[in-house]
Amino acid sequence: MPPITRRHALCALAALFGGKHAHAQTSVQGGLDIVRGKRTTSKEHPWYVELNIVTEDKIVREDKSYLCGGVVIGDQWILTAAHCLAGATKVEAFVKNGVSLDVTDFIVHEEYVAKTFKHDLALVRVRSTLPAVAIPLATPRMDIPNGELLTVTGKGVTRHGGEESEELREGKVPYVDNKTCSRKYGEEIFPGMMCAGTESGGTDPCQGDSGGPLTKAHGKNPILVGIVSSGAGCGRTYGVYTRVSYYREWITKHTGD
Repeated sequence: MPPITRRHALCALAALFGGKHAHAQTSVQGGLDIVRGKRTTSKEHPWYVELNIVTEDKIVREDKSYLCGGVVIGDQWILTAAHCLAGATKVEAFVKNGVSLDVTDFIVHEEYVAKTFKHDLALVRVRSTLPAVAIPLATPRMDIPNGELLTVTGKGVTRHGGEESEELREGKVPYVDNKTCSRKYGEEIFPGMMCAGTESGGTDPCQGDSGGPLTKAHGKNPILVGIVSSGAGCGRTYGVYTRVSYYREWITKHTGD
């Protein structure tokens, strides 16, 4: 079974085996960029947010910071991954042209489970998300056929262990159903999760990309379908995302939208 890792920073859209891991990344080590992705701009993805998250290391008694992505979903709200904010003491948010947003609060899903990445979703509240633009959220009725190409975006590293990208990057990843993804990982992919990518690897998020957007083309207005969550390293097999449509009720409860 491939181990799962966190993706605090978008890796070069790659994935390493060894279990599920999240894709967040400490600022000291550098984030991971979308593996095999290409350069893009905030003009093409005006909802993208760069989050700098500070936590306190209680052992050495000093602060540490790491990079995550986020996505603007309303006038005062940013959606990201729970594993990015669990244990956070401070959150800084930056949108296009390096504009800093005034963060007032953040909410981690109350049932988030770090071991399995279940309910890997969180909200950041700011006084205003301008000049960023909010992206519409997928609804439970929205169908995504197997193989449909989705777009993942981030500023993590472009190879495992690499440096953070100063440029926003995007990659195309095909949607894969949960049953197929579960067989590959040898464990349950919960209904609130979704997978995209190819079994043999390729384009994929990595460290530094956690919390960033996975979008579906919908005419001229893309729809947010997923949030970068975890994977088997970077670029080795399917990436795992939080399924946005599954959490519409939770999001509405906290944002009022």
